[in-house]
Amino acid sequence: MSDEPSEQDEVQVQMEGRWVGVDDLPAILVNQMLGQVHEGEVVLTFGYVAPPPVIGPERLAEWAQQTEFVEIKPVARIAVTPQKLRAIVSALNDTITNYERQEARRRGDEPPEPEPS
Repeated sequence: MSDEPSEQDEVQVQMEGRWVGVDDLPAILVNQMLGQVHEGEVVLTFGYVAPPPVIGPERLAEWAQQTEFVEIKPVARIAVTPQKLRAIVSALNDTITNYERQEARRRGDEPPEPEPS
């Protein structure tokens, strides 16, 4: 019997991934998000709502009474598997933790590192 994989055997290969061209993409501000489930995939739509074109609380109240809805301009839509969504959530949690640590250091109010046991 041969140790060579047959056509029916599954072969898995792990390779390093490198982000190439990230700096070539624009960073687009989003302040709205919509998550939907569709046929076993999760669809995430990111959008932007601009502040109303008014100045002052009186004009804002008047604008709000005359406006039925605000337009959310979609800027990106991605579909992922539930497994990939879990990885995205994990990466976002790590990112916010790192951001909060960096901001605490910047303000000078970071708690001291725990002493090694």
